[in-house]
Amino acid sequence: MLDYYGSIIQQEEDIDKDLMQAFKSYRKIFISDMIQTLREEQILTKKNSVSGYCIFVRPTVISVMKERIQKQTDLNLRKLKFTSYYLQNYKDIDVLQHTLSFLH
Repeated sequence: MLDYYGSIIQQEEDIDKDLMQAFKSYRKIFISDMIQTLREEQILTKKNSVSGYCIFVRPTVISVMKERIQKQTDLNLRKLKFTSYYLQNYKDIDVLQHTLSFLH
C-alpha cells in the first residue's frame, strides 16, 4: 500500500527496531537510551507517517545519533589518555576521580 498522503502512522516500536538495526554494532542499552533522549528532546517526534519517517525523520535522527556517538567516543578517548598519563605520573586516585567527574 502506498502512503502518498502520510496517512499510515509509523509505530514507535518499528522506529526503535529500525534505529537499533542501524546501530546494531553498539550496545542495545546505549542506543535505546539515546533514542529515549531524542524523544525527550523532541528530535525524534511521535506520530510520524511511514513516508515522513523514511524521508525526513530517519536521516536526521541517524545523523544526530552518529554525531553524539562520535562526541562520546572522543570524550572517552580523552579520558582514557588523561587517565593513562595521570597514573604514570601521579598516585592520588581521588584527584583523578574528581577530575574525571568534570568531564562528561
